[in-house]
Amino acid sequence: VVDGNTREWSTLHAVVERVANARVTFVSENHDNPAHHETQLRMIQTAFKANPKLMIGMEMFERKQQQNLDDYTQGKIDEPTFLERVDWQKSWGFDWNLYKPILNFAAEHHLKVVGLNAPRDIVRKVGKGGVAALTAEERKLIARDIDTSNPAHREQFMGAFGAHGGNSGGH
Repeated sequence: VVDGNTREWSTLHAVVERVANARVTFVSENHDNPAHHETQLRMIQTAFKANPKLMIGMEMFERKQQQNLDDYTQGKIDEPTFLERVDWQKSWGFDWNLYKPILNFAAEHHLKVVGLNAPRDIVRKVGKGGVAALTAEERKLIARDIDTSNPAHREQFMGAFGAHGGNSGGH
């Protein structure tokens, strides 16, 4: 595991121990790398042992898909229904089997999974005209506080953004 703060290699156990009391921990991956997803799951499992009230946020789900996430993780709808309702192939498109174990772990342990992404149309609108281009209703669908004052974070963000081919579609 590479520690995002130090950019040094570390063991999974050491990273989880270091962030055990953190309010938020980001765990990234290459979307098509099975080893990265396995590490994410292991990190969630380890963190769960330390904090059984853990919540999981996932960028591939838009906020407006929250009810579908809740219904799936609470066993109210089956997998095919869930994938159809969130339009998995169109909205994300990466191999579902890479993400399924995380959602199944959440369901098994009654953990909340939160859709983190703003709707694509709003992401595109901000990309073209900035936050100021949003209506009051649209503004409610993105983060309340946006801090762009940290140059290191901006550099890291822009690097990640560039890794997505300049796609402003929310990935």
